[in-house]
Amino acid sequence: MLNMNHLRSFYQCALYGNVSKAAHSLQMTQPSLSQKIKTFEDEIGLKLFYRNGRTLELTSDGRNLFLKSKKIFESLGDIENYIKRQPELCGPLYFGFSHEIERPFMAKIIGELIKNPLFKKNQFYVSMMNHSELRKKINSKNISFFLTHQNLIGPLHKTEFNFPVNLVSKVKDLSLHKLNKFNVESMILALGQKLILPSPGLKLREELDSSLDLKELKSSILMESNILSCLTEGVRSGAGCGFLPLPYVYEEIHQSHLSIYGPIRGFWNHKLYLLAHKSVDPFIYHEIKQIIQRFSVEKGVK
Repeated sequence: MLNMNHLRSFYQCALYGNVSKAAHSLQMTQPSLSQKIKTFEDEIGLKLFYRNGRTLELTSDGRNLFLKSKKIFESLGDIENYIKRQPELCGPLYFGFSHEIERPFMAKIIGELIKNPLFKKNQFYVSMMNHSELRKKINSKNISFFLTHQNLIGPLHKTEFNFPVNLVSKVKDLSLHKLNKFNVESMILALGQKLILPSPGLKLREELDSSLDLKELKSSILMESNILSCLTEGVRSGAGCGFLPLPYVYEEIHQSHLSIYGPIRGFWNHKLYLLAHKSVDPFIYHEIKQIIQRFSVEKGVK
């Protein structure tokens, strides 16, 4: 079994290129460190260093081992920083959501944040706002994070999430999967349901109109709404079918309460953006991003 203490001694010597400096960083004597390196070379059967005066030069095997061990110790350094910084995750966190984000999905994200032990010392402030309000608040640094359907330009941390959109229905009909996956009209006729659609002017409707031709389906429209949760609830109740981002209804799909129809990767991707001002701690931003990314992966997003 590899001796990690010996590996760390080798790594520090390779990093500094000097036994004395490496010994100081490891808080040990130079003779002790030299002996550790010799023991390590004997253990693994490789010559790792050449001495050039007071300088240590890596052999070919030494260079290869250094590059591999570098990944290990840089990762350990990240973990140590992560642990040290946990107590710093305190204070108020202000979250903004675009009015075009489905409310139950928004609530699930906040729920994950609230129960995350990293944020147990934080106070949370959550609101929905339009984009003119968003720009003012981000520029004045009065908001920590914002999840939106619009890609804003500025001094921001930014992450793009892609949510596949499929035709979703409470009707379970395996024979539908044999139809042309892009023939929406035949699918809707076979489902025997009418369409529940986002209202014109919404980003989801804009994507829908640019991806599919709905001219032949006007008579099949049951409802249009600019409230995304009305669309998802209408589909969940079985009142109609609709084109929905899969993360919004993943749990129902996973539990076989709802079925999806269409291409396996969706008819298109609905984009959302996580934004934060550059002054926001990148470590905290990374934690928020990871929480949303888990929704992306677990909720069917590629």
